[in-house]
Amino acid sequence: MKKKKRRRETAHPSSASGASYVCPWCLDSTETYPDPGAGEHQTYVEDCSVCCHPNVLDATWNASAGEWAAAAQRES
Repeated sequence: MKKKKRRRETAHPSSASGASYVCPWCLDSTETYPDPGAGEHQTYVEDCSVCCHPNVLDATWNASAGEWAAAAQRES
């Protein structure tokens, strides 16, 4: 009888909470919550929760760490 190969379990983006980024306008640290159903690489616009300026966020799911990483730049 053949043994079944065990697949290495990795965290899925839906199990993650959010990611911190530094707002390029006010330089305050802010949380963002990428949509887990939108894939492992996302780009979207979100207003800073502190200063309300729009930021272009690049969020990437890091499967080995089991968390999101986010970076922001000013929306032109």
